[in-house]
Amino acid sequence: MLARFGLRSKARICRTIVFSAVVHIWHRAVVIAKYRLPVTRMGAYLVAAFIVSGLAMLEGFPFTPHPGIAIGLLGLAAVFVAVRSMSWTLWESVGWICVASLLFYVEVHSINVDRDQHDREQIEARRVLDAGFSDLLNDQRNKFQAMLDQSQAQFDATMASVNNATNTVTGGNSFCYLSLSPGLNGFGMNVIKVGKYPLRFRSVRLFDQTLYGMEMGKLVPDVQSGKMTPFDAMQKASQTSEIPLPISDFATDGVFLGSFPYPPGNELDLNIVFNGFNGGWIEYYSAKKVDGKWRQGIYIDTEGLISPEWYKKIEPGFPVDAQGLAPGWPHPVQKH
Repeated sequence: MLARFGLRSKARICRTIVFSAVVHIWHRAVVIAKYRLPVTRMGAYLVAAFIVSGLAMLEGFPFTPHPGIAIGLLGLAAVFVAVRSMSWTLWESVGWICVASLLFYVEVHSINVDRDQHDREQIEARRVLDAGFSDLLNDQRNKFQAMLDQSQAQFDATMASVNNATNTVTGGNSFCYLSLSPGLNGFGMNVIKVGKYPLRFRSVRLFDQTLYGMEMGKLVPDVQSGKMTPFDAMQKASQTSEIPLPISDFATDGVFLGSFPYPPGNELDLNIVFNGFNGGWIEYYSAKKVDGKWRQGIYIDTEGLISPEWYKKIEPGFPVDAQGLAPGWPHPVQKH
């Protein structure tokens, strides 16, 4: 009960305080309203109207003022000043000075706002223009690049056709080699093509190194007796050991040339020089009888027709050195 009585007392005190404050404010407002200002009613209305208009334009109500509106209002205020200048009071003069200052500030503010808006519009227009120009430039660049790519593709296709036609005529990077297979009365000679293009030959020469050594052995007494110089002996032995190979142009994987006689011993060494329309290459051929069977090794210097420039094919059981080469074969040399 005591707690309830305490709450009611506090509420009554608060209502009393609020009522007293409202009465005090009302009395002060009445005093201010009855205060007689040192200005005419018409002058007060006009000054108040212009001040309210200026403040409203500063706040952008009811619209954002454009440059010139405040100057127009200032001119209108000047008309009222000219008409009422003979009957106004000192406080009305102060009011019109405030109106002129406010309207001047509003005009400057309107000019700044308009300038800022113009700058933003110019920036946006330039951005749109730059974006459009960039898109146009990118589109033209893409079209030009596509045209270049198409032209390059057409050029590559044309060059590929030309190269293919040229390689078909000359032989391209194709080459061939001589392979011997043992038979009843001698070796069977087969020319094997490596590559996809047909081969055309200017000449093919075979040098029998085994026969060359035998001929040089026969000519040693003549050289020792002075009847023949070493150079003449070598030239004569080379002519004797040279055997032309009549190879015609062919596009198949290989052709059969005929038979080649067995050597007197168990070894056969040949050097074959091919001269084709696509270039030249040298084959170093060696055959050795091992355990009663002929084994062959082929070593070719392709002269850059393929990569690597050295082509090797050795049958199992063919004797080679530590580098996988037969005695007398040249060792590969890095070409520049």
